Amino acid sequence: MSYHYERRTEEVNRLKAVTCDKCGTDCLTEWNNVEALHCAASWGYGSPFDGEHHSFDLCAKCYDEWTVKLGILPKIDCYGGPE
Repeated sequence: MSYHYERRTEEVNRLKAVTCDKCGTDCLTEWNNVEALHCAASWGYGSPFDGEHHSFDLCAKCYDEWTVKLGILPKIDCYGGPE
């Protein structure tokens, strides 16, 4: 019995960075997790942004500053175990 192998190179897309749109911080952790808020909206007919798609990413620090400045109290749910 003999074994025959094929050698091939495959191209892989790997996420290199996720940048905060406010301060420019890289939000990608060493474990390749994205620690950022991604916000996106597709605006419809009759809105001031008719037909546009808006999006931005914020790091945790900028997200914190943003919620305080706007007076937003986000609903916070814990995951991974009992509350």
